[in-house]
Amino acid sequence: MGVNELELAKDDFVKVIQLYPGNKAARAQLTQCQQRMREQHQREKKIYANMFQRLAEKEEKASGCTYLAYMLISRQQ
Repeated sequence: MGVNELELAKDDFVKVIQLYPGNKAARAQLTQCQQRMREQHQREKKIYANMFQRLAEKEEKASGCTYLAYMLISRQQ
């Protein structure tokens, strides 16, 4: 289930609870929906953290190679 679908489901459960405050099934589903949203958020957080870490490492390697190439060219002149 995508994040948008979870948001829509959460909104629906909140509306049901507003109309029927004693609806235990809706409360249980809302709790489960919120848990899934937290889990999805944690997964996305890991994905993006790893992606940015890899980009930073690649940039660091590239800048190191650029510096090395600059030093080699400078010595030849």
